[in-house]
Parts: sequence; C-alpha cells; structure tokens
Amino acid sequence: MTAIEDRLRSEMPQLADQLRVTPDLSRSESGPDDNDIERVSFGPSRRWLWAAASVVAIAGLSAVAVANQKWRSDAESDGGEIAIDAVAEPADQTSQATRSEPAVQTPDTDNRDQRRVEPATEAGGRWEVVAEAPIRSRSYPVAAWTGDDFVFWAGSSLDRKFAYSDGARYDPATDSWSGLATPGWGHPGLTGTLVGDQIYAAAKGGLTAINVDTGEFVEVVAPTEFALTHVISGGGYLWGAGRIGDDLGIGQLDPVDNIWTIYPPLVDGWVAFVGDQTAEAWEEGIHWANGRIVVWSRSGTGYTLDTVEDRWDEIILPAPPVDKNLGGDATPSSLISSRAVGTDLGLAVVAQFDVNGITLIFAGVDNGLDGFQWFTDPIAKDALDRIALANAGQHLMILRSYGSPTTVDLVTGEQVVHHESPIGARSGAATVWTGRQLMIWGGESPDDVDQPLVGALWTPPKP
Repeated sequence: MTAIEDRLRSEMPQLADQLRVTPDLSRSESGPDDNDIERVSFGPSRRWLWAAASVVAIAGLSAVAVANQKWRSDAESDGGEIAIDAVAEPADQTSQATRSEPAVQTPDTDNRDQRRVEPATEAGGRWEVVAEAPIRSRSYPVAAWTGDDFVFWAGSSLDRKFAYSDGARYDPATDSWSGLATPGWGHPGLTGTLVGDQIYAAAKGGLTAINVDTGEFVEVVAPTEFALTHVISGGGYLWGAGRIGDDLGIGQLDPVDNIWTIYPPLVDGWVAFVGDQTAEAWEEGIHWANGRIVVWSRSGTGYTLDTVEDRWDEIILPAPPVDKNLGGDATPSSLISSRAVGTDLGLAVVAQFDVNGITLIFAGVDNGLDGFQWFTDPIAKDALDRIALANAGQHLMILRSYGSPTTVDLVTGEQVVHHESPIGARSGAATVWTGRQLMIWGGESPDDVDQPLVGALWTPPKP
C-alpha cells in the first residue's frame, strides 16, 4: 500500500466527520451560493454544498499528497533561496547569480485560450488563472507592471527568515513566463518599486537601482538626511521614507536628474507610525493615493503631505454608521485597528470597531476632496491582522489569510465575496494593478490549509 493510499484510508473517516461539523465562520466565509457570488449584507449566506465538498475533499487529499511530495523534492534542489546569515553585498553572491536564473518557458501555442477562466458576472468580474511560474511562490516580492508584462523579483519567506534572489516576468498576452535577469542578491527586509525601466530597492538603509532588462545594478544616490526604510512610486517619481530621530523623513527623487527633494519631516512620525512594528506593518505605512503621499497608522491616524505648502495635514476618521438595533455607536475611541492602501480613487481604509462587545469592520475612502466617507454595510468579520488590501482601480480588493477574497466598490460601497476565486487563503501575496486588471501572485498558505498557490488575474465588472 502506498503512503497516499494509507493516508486516504486512515483519514477518510475523520474527514467525513469534519464535513458534518458546523464550519468555523470566524476563520472563513460561508460557502458559495447558487451563483458562486455572494453580495454581502449584514448577514452573509451560510449555505454549504456538503456533497460537492466531500467529492472535492477526497480528490484534493490525493492531489495534495502528490504535490507535497513533489514540493519536497523541488525544495531540496532549489537554488533561489538565501538564508539571512548568507545574505551579503552583491559581490558576495556570484554563485547565486547563476542559480537564480529561472528557466524560460516558451509555449508552443497561445496559452491564453487554454487558461482557466471563470465566467464573468455582473457583480463579480472575471478571474483567470495564469500559467505556473518558473520560480517558487514567495512572500513580499518586488512586483511591478512595465506596461507589457509583470515583473517579480526577490521576496522572502512569510516570517522573513530567508530571502530569495531570483525573479521572472509574466506576459498576460500569451499567458507565458520568461526569465528575469537579476543581480543574484536579495534581503529579507527589502522593499522596492518600479520607476521607468528600473527597480529601486531599499535594504539595510541603502538604495540601489536595477535595470529590469539587463539585471545590472545602476548607481543611484540615496538621501543623506535619513536612512531609507521604504520606497514607493507615484507621479513618475520615487518616494522614500526613513527615520530622523523620532521624526519621519520623506523625500522625492527625480529619476532623470537623480536629485532628491527633501520635505519637512512628520514630527514624531517615526514613533507614531513605525516604532517597533514589524517590517510588513511598516510597509503599509506610506501610500500613493490619488496623487497624494499619505502616511497611515494602524491606530487610525493619518497624514497627507502638501508638497506645495510644505506641510502635513491630518486625516480624521469620522464615526462609521452603526445599526441602531445594536444599541451602541462606533466612535474613534472604540477603534481597535485599521489598515489602508492607496487606490486610484484615494486612500481606502478598513477599520475594526468594538460596539457593545460586538466587532464590526467598515470600509471607507478619502478622495482628498470631500473628506473621509464610510460605506454603510459592515464587512464580513475577520481579524485585520489576517487580511491584505490591494488597489484595483474603482475597487478595493481584500485578501484573507483564511477564506475567499472580497471586493468593495469604492463608488457604490457594494461588496462581493468571491467564492469562485481561484485565489484561496494566503498571506504575503504580491498584487499589481495595471489600470485594467489586478494581478495576484505568490504568498504562502496557512499551515493548516492545503491548496495550490496559483496566480490569477482579476478583471473588475464594467461600471
């Protein structure tokens, strides 16, 4: 008897028992409804397709065992990982430069017609599974859209215990991957962004640029006023932030002249917005939102930089709407935590409140003109430390560590839970908005969730 058969025979009774138990709705959304799309109101649907789940579970258990065996084999021979204590300066990584080059995949035919495409719906848009990448899935990679293809480079494990040095490019027109020339270097705390044809990467307080076509390092000057901890792109410029004592320094680099413009620091900004937070929490702190630089704290405080008047203006969150039947109000003092992301329509915020012992999560947007506006309906419950936010144009994409992704229309406030999405529960995935589609790739699944980490493109519904 093979190990897979033995596991199936021994675990099937337990699996059958688990399927009869009421699911833990605190960790995942309810199952798909008749149309595989759930429009969220205050009480989401809880209809579960138990018979279908049983069949999928039996087939999935066998497939996972085979995939897991292959992953272990691949892991033993993979050369794209670098342990923290082995990450050094680029000159020390010559051996990694040859090992990190991914194999080029050239399809014999146009794979676009062969990819798995979920039917488009009026509310849910359309999902397309992309071809398997030639590099291993990882968390926090540098990801960008060049106008023709997607670029993914470096990244780390979810706990940032080691870094990757390789990369790849994905062409959505042919649904194919190709090699990305890389310098063979990575760092667990690296952050980066694409400006023009160069990736600007900040790590260990320094700054470098990499040509995405040649993989060569490009000399670039770093600000002298502060050590860079994060970089983002916006308005055709590179924006960098770092520490100046207790203050948060901010600057803008013109990629043509290679000259920094340094703006007044946000007083006590480092203490209030960074402090001892983990690197991934800090990465959420600075945003490019509808033409503005915004700094946001999980405590629900935000500031936007006025580059004309050289000053910081505070963003004030009003109290969100609460159903009167709950017998209480959500006030700024009842805010537990918040997350934010820059979008095409402004700064989108998701915040968690405690109302008479009941946890409610609301979404809202600040477009920079009309002040902050909350949407009426709360979002399906989930701890904010288990979600990630992504810009999808008029929509806010909420990715969950457990459960299906959710989108919020930032104009109408309509919410859709995407049970049909091929993107399952994961953390640390890269998201890139092209102006028409959202690419989601990479990340890691929770330890107790067995599923393939596919990449996918999401096309929003027509407005």
